[in-house]
Amino acid sequence: MIKVYLKVLAKPGYLILALVLGGLIAAISLWLPNWQLLKLIFQTDQFALSEKLAIFFSGIGIVKTGFSLWDRLLLIIISCLGGFNLSLIVYYFKARSKALGGLGLIGLVSGLVGLGCLSCGSVVLSAIFGLTMALGLMSYLPFGGAELAVLGVGFLLLSIYLIGKKLASPLTCEIKESKK
Repeated sequence: MIKVYLKVLAKPGYLILALVLGGLIAAISLWLPNWQLLKLIFQTDQFALSEKLAIFFSGIGIVKTGFSLWDRLLLIIISCLGGFNLSLIVYYFKARSKALGGLGLIGLVSGLVGLGCLSCGSVVLSAIFGLTMALGLMSYLPFGGAELAVLGVGFLLLSIYLIGKKLASPLTCEIKESKK
């Protein structure tokens, strides 16, 4: 299956797609705790577009102050795997016109939920369950929610494996002879 992955990444369009999507996943992860600030910056007329973009890209510095080394590592892994998984799904759709993206989406969402500290990493959970319940749930986990990110990495790897397996299989179905 490594040959299949290399075949997909050898096509510049899919490599660029994987990099762009991975970068987008990382940007969403970084800005999610501060999305209201980002919304305010882009809605105001006080800044030129170049200044707004400069502020947006300077937000990458959040990684240095708001994320532990473990969280940074998980962010990089989830972003890379997520971008690669999504580019494989696009390749698969084009090649086979069938869907096999559910595990990848589950892995991506699970991974993003587990990123960050108790207050930052629970942003997605707090939107779903409410802030008090999400913080309470995360505080009972032994690693403060990092388990969800690791689970997300596992789902992404499983999805990448299953898509690779499907891409490596022949396009035709095996015909079984009936015994009459």
